[in-house]
Amino acid sequence: AREALANFDVPVVLLPGNHDPATADSAIARVADAGPHVHIALTAEPLRFGALEIWPCPLRTRHQYDDPTGALPAREASDTVRVALAHGGVLEFGETTETPNRIDAAAVIAKGFDYLALGDWHGVFRFSERAWYSGAPEATRFKEKRPGFVLIVEIDGPGAAPRVTEHAVARSRWTQETFEFTTDEDLARLQAWFDDLEAPSRTLAELNFEGVLS
Repeated sequence: AREALANFDVPVVLLPGNHDPATADSAIARVADAGPHVHIALTAEPLRFGALEIWPCPLRTRHQYDDPTGALPAREASDTVRVALAHGGVLEFGETTETPNRIDAAAVIAKGFDYLALGDWHGVFRFSERAWYSGAPEATRFKEKRPGFVLIVEIDGPGAAPRVTEHAVARSRWTQETFEFTTDEDLARLQAWFDDLEAPSRTLAELNFEGVLS
């Protein structure tokens, strides 16, 4: 991880989430020596990069039942683009089930933040014009929806609408296939499917077989 982070020539901000919360033995803190451009957001102290302010909302425990973004302040007069960075599930109004790490995304935007960058869900998901999950750069389970992307977010200035572009980065391909066999000759279809794979060494296939063979 240190070697990968060292290759970046732009600031990198890493946010503690539910698998690496900002505890005394936080796993994410171990890469703090990857370079001066790498910032581990163990506290809610805002980070400023020119005309951009990033307001991190680190999880301090694996599961917390208060909104991780609840302490974000409302915007004051400022010439900076303000981006909140948080990890958890977006709040659905009227939801009564107590679920850890729930985030009221609409409340964050109402405080004057230009964008809310969200982590936790592993696929790209647009909650609103100003609140997106980028998802994980690679799939980790078959049931995930639209993993394998990063988001390029451009904001011209305070209050401007974000332009969000999805950029595919996944090198692995996860696929689920079902094959029905009625005769021994159907095995040739299975062999042809394998032969046609573009990148077999980077493909994880879950195959379901139905039918009868001799």
